[in-house]
Amino acid sequence: MTQIMKSTKLAASRIGNYELMTIDELANKYVEAKENGNDLDSESYMAALILKFWYQQGRMYTKCKSVTINDLDDYYERLYYCIETACQYKAWQDPTKNTNAQACINASIASRGAAEILYQSNLDKGKANINNTRLDAPIDNFDSDSDLRIDKLSDPNAGEKGSVAISCIQTMIDNSKVLEAVILDTIAFNDTVKVESTIKKEIDLETGEEYKVTESTVSFWRYRAVQYLSDLPNNYEKYFRGKYNISSTELNSVLEKIRSANNQKLYKYVDNTLLTARNIGIGAELREMIAK
Repeated sequence: MTQIMKSTKLAASRIGNYELMTIDELANKYVEAKENGNDLDSESYMAALILKFWYQQGRMYTKCKSVTINDLDDYYERLYYCIETACQYKAWQDPTKNTNAQACINASIASRGAAEILYQSNLDKGKANINNTRLDAPIDNFDSDSDLRIDKLSDPNAGEKGSVAISCIQTMIDNSKVLEAVILDTIAFNDTVKVESTIKKEIDLETGEEYKVTESTVSFWRYRAVQYLSDLPNNYEKYFRGKYNISSTELNSVLEKIRSANNQKLYKYVDNTLLTARNIGIGAELREMIAK
């Protein structure tokens, strides 16, 4: 047992038999302690949550070892970051989301763990070799005089809830991709995911012990996105213009197109939007939108 695991178990032991507590119980207690400014309890509940998801460090290490020099212990902080992010959003406490803390944490790990490290690695390669990567080149799907590039997606308010999505959507608008912007807004700010759970066997890389874990997979639900698009509220123009910089004429033309489309065409619009988002290098941001 490594020193970092010993200290984590010691911190978790302050709350008693944490192993018998569910992830929802631990996450709720952690959120409560944080909101009440109880640093000792929040540290203990976070330690217990980290132990519940300890195996994820090994997964991230295996996925990223070819692109980083990090050792296994370096992923402790990454796991902490993923759990903390999920607890900041605490989506499982919203009954309309129909989810649980484990699914939310797994979704955060999926978008902010190995995927984010690999994405950043590819981005760094692009900056180092600008002529050989599409992330830093003009985008084929846009007009030749468009200067849309991945660095335009940086946002000084990236820590604020929804700011990454808003930045991406405004970038779409600025490049005359208003239809795609509306669809991305629908995906980002509505419940367009489904959660599926499976039980798998895992092996702890440090102890060699085998144990069962419930793994929740969060995936994009095209059906729900099309449902929202087929029934846009009457005040949608006001809502959209209040959030983004766009003219009424430009927006209304697109809204009319969406409202007159049948479901088959709406599915096509959604699929083309996802393809466009990936082609311009915002795959990681798109996953983050969906995970929320």
